[in-house]
Amino acid sequence: MEIHLAVVTIDKWEVVGAIASTVNAIASLVAISFVAIQLKSSNRIAQAQLINELERDIAADTYVYVALESKECKDIDKLTDEQRIGVLKCISFFERVHLILETKVVDIEVIDRTFAGRFFILFNNPKVQEIMSTTEISPFMTSTRDLYSKWYAYRKEKGLPLTGFRDIIP
Repeated sequence: MEIHLAVVTIDKWEVVGAIASTVNAIASLVAISFVAIQLKSSNRIAQAQLINELERDIAADTYVYVALESKECKDIDKLTDEQRIGVLKCISFFERVHLILETKVVDIEVIDRTFAGRFFILFNNPKVQEIMSTTEISPFMTSTRDLYSKWYAYRKEKGLPLTGFRDIIP
């Protein structure tokens, strides 16, 4: 029985080329990973800046929450014009929050940790509900009602406190 062995000669430049291709592929993977990490980091920074900006916007209207909880403002007629305007500004603020959540710029977990208290104080307040149900304003409240529904469901699903949160959704 005769055995023929094929002799394969490998050119040293072929080996160098294969090694260079492998190194190039690894370098490309490292570069892609670095870009992905940078994008994720940039996204987190952008989210933090957005939350900071939102916090600054709503902090200017703290007097609204104080007025809504005061004993002398038992009904909507006792709110001053400034307080009514403040309530509308707060409602408008949460319409922006709804848009931010809908476009998935920030997720509800981040928004919840930052704004849940003020949101539910505002929208569970009978005076605010009365303002929202007026014939002039009610047609424009669909986004805030949608936000309330989703936020309420989120908190319920996560087992977060709902005590004192009255359901304003029919």
